[in-house]
Amino acid sequence: MSGCSERRKTLTAARLRRAEPTRNARNVRIFNEELEQRRQKGLVNRISGVKLLQGDLAEAWSEGVDEYATVVMRFSLIDVTQDRATAGLFQAIHATTQSTEV
Repeated sequence: MSGCSERRKTLTAARLRRAEPTRNARNVRIFNEELEQRRQKGLVNRISGVKLLQGDLAEAWSEGVDEYATVVMRFSLIDVTQDRATAGLFQAIHATTQSTEV
């Protein structure tokens, strides 16, 4: 591997380690806010039929004993929102999504 490529991977890993707690905290806060809004409206969300359609390794590297990878995933799922009291259908989504995960 070239020195430039190694440096890029090291910088990428360092950025990810710094950003991960902030990104995760923000994601958790947003997720909790959405759940609370649904709860107040008497709605419940159910996810089912999750299927990995494709997973591609974008890059992989190691730092000492730690190993990292970036994976692009394409998956499908069924996302149903129901009225909590009656279990009546409020919204249903069949989705195919692509996500990049570390």
